[in-house]
Amino acid sequence: ESFTEAVYVHILQNVNSFDVPSLLALGRAAQKRKEYAEARAYYTRITEGEEPFNGLTALLACYEEEIKNILSSSGGSYSRNPQLKKVRELNSYQASVYEKWSRILEDRINSNEATSEQNKKEYVALLTGYARFERSRGNYERAYRLLEHIPRTYPEAYRVYTEEAMLYQFRSYKNRYHSLEKAVETFKKAYSVVPEENSNSSGCSKSKKSILMPLANTYFQLGQLEEASDVCDSVLRIDAKERRAIELKNRILKLAS
Repeated sequence: ESFTEAVYVHILQNVNSFDVPSLLALGRAAQKRKEYAEARAYYTRITEGEEPFNGLTALLACYEEEIKNILSSSGGSYSRNPQLKKVRELNSYQASVYEKWSRILEDRINSNEATSEQNKKEYVALLTGYARFERSRGNYERAYRLLEHIPRTYPEAYRVYTEEAMLYQFRSYKNRYHSLEKAVETFKKAYSVVPEENSNSSGCSKSKKSILMPLANTYFQLGQLEEASDVCDSVLRIDAKERRAIELKNRILKLAS
């Protein structure tokens, strides 16, 4: 590992200081050592180059991993965590990154230059991630407004519908959007717009599972066990080893017996 890292450092110092694979590899190695500040420095350098998006997603994932690591030390509780201030700071930094880059990508799309489909895909991926982040912080109104801001004509619109459905599904007295019926309707809409031209790809299978599993759980919460079981069967046809579908099927069978 030390030799491999030395090779990547050599590339950055002598060949290309913005080499994305090298920066990503060194960032991941630092993350593995839980040296998160060092990892973020590598990822941030990627965002300053010509191909920033991989660095941006790695940077945001790094924040999330550090927060989870801090919370796991106190059983996942914010209130009992002595490093609560650190968690708040990391959340604040993460929010600022989302806000900064959502503006940058939007400006690129709205500029006079020809907008590529890739720009729009990146915008969808970023804003759905931003909405998920705000939902996890209990900012349900903000999450909803972010999703509403994304044109449904952009590529991979299923991501938008999926996040919207997850917002409807999330039960909290503060979430005025909570509606399991709307969640079912919106998960179905998400599934209907998954691009079929890639239906045999592993990425498409993963996308379908990311929609079908929460749909099955929503049916289960509604007490519609037959529908939940049918959706689990659809998941298992995509991936016969999907643990979540198997476990939910077993729960349904126990209730039905």
